[in-house]
Amino acid sequence: MKKINFQELEPDNYDEDFEELSEEEIKKNISKFSMKKLADVIVMSRYIGIYKDLAISAMEELSARRSDGDNFNYEEYINDNFNKLPKINFSIPSLNNIIDNLKGFRK
Repeated sequence: MKKINFQELEPDNYDEDFEELSEEEIKKNISKFSMKKLADVIVMSRYIGIYKDLAISAMEELSARRSDGDNFNYEEYINDNFNKLPKINFSIPSLNNIIDNLKGFRK
């Protein structure tokens, strides 16, 4: 199973205890993560489109902490940080467009 390097996710403020953990190890230790780190996991999951189960666990933990009285506005933090990321476009041009473009090179 691939390891996640949290230093890459949050280089200015990461916890060395969680530097490289598997997804299952992260789920086991999710209650030890800071609110921002949990929110960053959600941002990463939404941006890249992977680790959806981990993002759900992070959201459940954030929600539980809110119920316990923590007032960190994680929704705003997630939206703001997600919107700061460059947009990724994975669309593939249609074959017709490629053929039309190639016709212009033919003389």
